[in-house]
Amino acid sequence: MKNKNCPHCKQTKPISDFSKRSDCKLGLMSWCKPCNRDKVKKWRLNNKQKCYANMLKWRGKNKSKLLAIQKRYRSNNPLKLRASKMVYEAKSKSLIKNIPFNIDFKYVYNLCKTGKCAITGIGFNTTSGKNPCSPSLDRIVPKLGYIRGNVRVILWALNAFKNKWSDSEIYPIAKQFCKSYEEGLTNPANGTQGDPAAGSPPSVYAS
Repeated sequence: MKNKNCPHCKQTKPISDFSKRSDCKLGLMSWCKPCNRDKVKKWRLNNKQKCYANMLKWRGKNKSKLLAIQKRYRSNNPLKLRASKMVYEAKSKSLIKNIPFNIDFKYVYNLCKTGKCAITGIGFNTTSGKNPCSPSLDRIVPKLGYIRGNVRVILWALNAFKNKWSDSEIYPIAKQFCKSYEEGLTNPANGTQGDPAAGSPPSVYAS
């Protein structure tokens, strides 16, 4: 059998549109997946307290399983977690500063998908906590707030500078630092500060 009729929507659909269930006839649920989803959604809306109680009950009985699920999710979705946190932080700041806010998780996550800083092109580091290469949400024009088209995801270290100083103030300092770094004048760990003969320390961003 390749097709099956759904008694709810009265449509004949492929077997793949029906969820498996061993205690049902043919090993498939009678309603199709879309109809079942709508049914569950309506039940949850009408039984919020019962849903919440069932959730707490399940969590209480499956603590180790829940921890394993959360750990696996955090490990597999570092950018999603960071995007969610950035939206939460941006919303909090917009309330404190009384500035516009109309972004959401989906919008910010799409900005993160490149995996690179929107200004420098350096890849994000999401393997640990907040670090210089962590993704950070930047307002292009600060007074316009956290609105679509006015935010970008850049390196946390760069955003830390931009929070206090303008691009024109940062640029000459960054330019001179890069020159000094390449000449080995930025106080290497071996104590050869100011000694060009010591050579340049390797770049942490070398591919």
